Amino acid sequence: MTTFVPHDFLFADRQLERRLVNYFVRHGRPDLCRLRIRAQGGRVRFRGHLSSVADRDFVLQGARRVAGVIDVEDEIRVSQSIEPVVAPVYEQAPLLARQHETARLIA
Repeated sequence: MTTFVPHDFLFADRQLERRLVNYFVRHGRPDLCRLRIRAQGGRVRFRGHLSSVADRDFVLQGARRVAGVIDVEDEIRVSQSIEPVVAPVYEQAPLLARQHETARLIA
């Protein structure tokens, strides 16, 4: 059985989705637009992956500020990369190797 949804409601839902995307762009966060955003009757669902809890919080709190949003469903997964933690170690590796070599030559 198919549910009939009046055209006006579909139009309003698409407008709400556009307002959310515009909110992220206006706040300098166009990268957040890659989330899947679905609106239905003022209820907004976000799906996708973000790299930090701060980004997730920004999305959820920001969405509540957009006109027409009644409720927000969070289906965002935070997948923190280890790259920022590991990268500084690799950057320091040549320096540490030289220090080790110098200490070995002195001893």
